[in-house]
Amino acid sequence: MTTPTTEPTPGIAVIPYDHSRLSYLLPRNHHGDQVAPLTADGQPYRFCWTDPGQAMVYAETADDLLAYWIPQYQGAGSADRARLRAEHALQIRPSLIAGLIVKADQEGTELSDQEEQILTMDLSNLPADLRRWDSPVPLVLLEGIYYPYTDRQPPLSGIDGDVQSPSNILWLRNANPDRYLVSLAEARVIELDVTSS
Repeated sequence: MTTPTTEPTPGIAVIPYDHSRLSYLLPRNHHGDQVAPLTADGQPYRFCWTDPGQAMVYAETADDLLAYWIPQYQGAGSADRARLRAEHALQIRPSLIAGLIVKADQEGTELSDQEEQILTMDLSNLPADLRRWDSPVPLVLLEGIYYPYTDRQPPLSGIDGDVQSPSNILWLRNANPDRYLVSLAEARVIELDVTSS
């Protein structure tokens, strides 16, 4: 994950991990029980990202958490934020793919040379005629480079067919901040809890 900023970020509450107590230093209620922090106006934070053994980071919005990870995100306009999310997704994609390949190998899943080449290929080099992905090892794609954001059609799952979240295609949904965070959690890149608003 991206190294978080050390500057205070609006909309963020950082709860450090106490290594001597092996627990997070959450606030306590009047009974002495640990509770989640609340925003300045007394509402629950929408997102809680856990950086295991380091901190729990509570964020009012997806943009707040993204600004915590990506310092230049906070002052950026809408188009620049979209670009920064795409760059972030491209940064984490190689390690995500490497983990999926290692997991597949440990589980005894065989990859053809062509499948491994496509899995690890830069997205800009993916074959334009890739219409179907049959491997059980998930192909990691960025939503922002496919229809409806561009004219490019995404490949369909040869395992699950035309469904929104096929088992063998992992979408990093970078076009929208909230969906991007959820997609990172679904891909097991981050540990995230989301409070319904």
